[in-house]
Amino acid sequence: MGAGLAGCATALLLAEAGWAPVVVEARGAPGAGISSRDTGLCMPVMNDTPHRLIAALGVESAIEVVRFAQQSLGLSRDQGLLDPSGVLMAAGIPQEVEQHQVDVEAIEKLGISHETWSPEEVAKRTDTAAFGPGIWVPEGGRIARDACRQLAARAQAAGARFVLDTQVTGLGGQGADPVVQTAHGAVAADVVILAAGAGIAQIEPWFEDKSYPVRTQLLATPPLDSPLPFPVRTQLGHAQLIPGPEKRMVASGCRWATAHLEAGEADDTVVSPAVHAKLSELV
Repeated sequence: MGAGLAGCATALLLAEAGWAPVVVEARGAPGAGISSRDTGLCMPVMNDTPHRLIAALGVESAIEVVRFAQQSLGLSRDQGLLDPSGVLMAAGIPQEVEQHQVDVEAIEKLGISHETWSPEEVAKRTDTAAFGPGIWVPEGGRIARDACRQLAARAQAAGARFVLDTQVTGLGGQGADPVVQTAHGAVAADVVILAAGAGIAQIEPWFEDKSYPVRTQLLATPPLDSPLPFPVRTQLGHAQLIPGPEKRMVASGCRWATAHLEAGEADDTVVSPAVHAKLSELV
């Protein structure tokens, strides 16, 4: 269920392994949801800062998470889906400047290849004086904007079937005989794989207290004379600036502009004026 990055990649791997996957998608094309409307930024660390990852999990578990992310980056690169442009973690607020050295030490503990840039080096490389010191992570990059379409085409060539414009309304059946309920009828399956993202709790109530959707908003600029040369992650990981097509820049994040941080929001068609204003200020 779901033809985003997760659903399309799963369908490809299953089809290549000799299964006959059927992908059910509510929208009219693979990747028409959030998978094709995010920045696509990929790094071997989480959205949060490196030292907070270690504080939450401990060094050993944090290293396991990083290695898993690095393996995923490698697979994406091997599939031709990743642009390994590198990513700059730049200090954009005072708290980041204060925590810069702590994050440098955390990156080293996690075994992630990096360079430490001074504010002067960051200004020179980005052609803006908006940031303080930074950590350059060459392993990072961006997933291709057409990654879902690429994966779906490969999956179909390997034998997968895509059923589009079909809303899944729930699950039924007993034990080893699951039944997928859709707006167009019921489908019996051997195995059901949920890749529905924010809508998963609407399909299976078991996820209601386990899946917490968070809406992320983006802003694309008109063409610029000097857009950023590479992706930048800032504001403690809660904002991203990436080069877009046609010399545009794409900004993402600033969820903190709303009192509830956009938590619990599953409707990705809504635009928050408060978030839009802060993204505009960031740009």
